[in-house]
Amino acid sequence: MSRVTTYLVGRDPRCDCRLDDPSVSRRHAEVILGPDGRLYVTDRASTGGTFVWSGREWAPIRQAWVGPADRIRFGAHEMVAADLVIPRGGGAATGSDAGPAPEPNGKELRLRTPARDPETGEVIEAERDDR
Repeated sequence: MSRVTTYLVGRDPRCDCRLDDPSVSRRHAEVILGPDGRLYVTDRASTGGTFVWSGREWAPIRQAWVGPADRIRFGAHEMVAADLVIPRGGGAATGSDAGPAPEPNGKELRLRTPARDPETGEVIEAERDDR
């Protein structure tokens, strides 16, 4: 069982990364920080969309791996991906020796291997184990 940390991005006050921008949906996207420091972004069927800067233009994404230095846009709100997962009181976890970063509420999540759509390979749902 691998250990990961998830962050919810949106306007909702309960989101881990709250963006007070009318172009951002209440629960706009989910960002998963893996134990190796990689970030997996999933747009949650937002109205304004989620985009990654491809070097020449903004590319819309549904689900994508992004690096900590990549520029990402939620609706019209632009930021560097690493700014989404910086734990309070410390730096972002990066590199292969980094363990999972604590969630802002101090609770660590454990996720089992997510179920995937056999045709598209997209994550359908992940079982949560909130131990």
